Amino acid sequence: GGEATPLVYWSWFSAAAGLCLFGLVNLVFDYARIRVVALENSKACRCTLDALRFVRANWRSTLSLYTGLWLMALLGAAAYFGMARLLGAPAAGAVMLLFLVRQFAAFGKVALRLLFYSAQWELFDALTPNPAAGEVERPEAAAGAPPGDSVTTPDSDAEPIQLL
Repeated sequence: GGEATPLVYWSWFSAAAGLCLFGLVNLVFDYARIRVVALENSKACRCTLDALRFVRANWRSTLSLYTGLWLMALLGAAAYFGMARLLGAPAAGAVMLLFLVRQFAAFGKVALRLLFYSAQWELFDALTPNPAAGEVERPEAAAGAPPGDSVTTPDSDAEPIQLL
């Protein structure tokens, strides 16, 4: 008994480390999918490397969001299994109620996956620099103003900007 105890602890540790690594890979692939959709880009390998850099640069935010979402998923799974064990009786009413609980659990899994994607998209959008956000839309530049004309932005009294 005492000789096998370290092996049991090692197996628990290796299982937990493996689950954490699988979760990290899943997290990177989630952000890679978001990046593919956001950029409308078909280069999945490039987006996966960018997602890996994004997760590494913002590890605290991404991991805390991912952990919080998984805790919600585990709470929902525990509630489902608790209800399923309570309603395991062979009565017709209990069977119908168990059917409804299982349908609600299937809907909850879909809703939770959508919650994962929407929350991760918001975090990705908030933490990714958007170079186009700082630019002011200039109708003269879009209309093809000749080079060398100067345009001032309506919200500033700064010097005119030279268009190329």
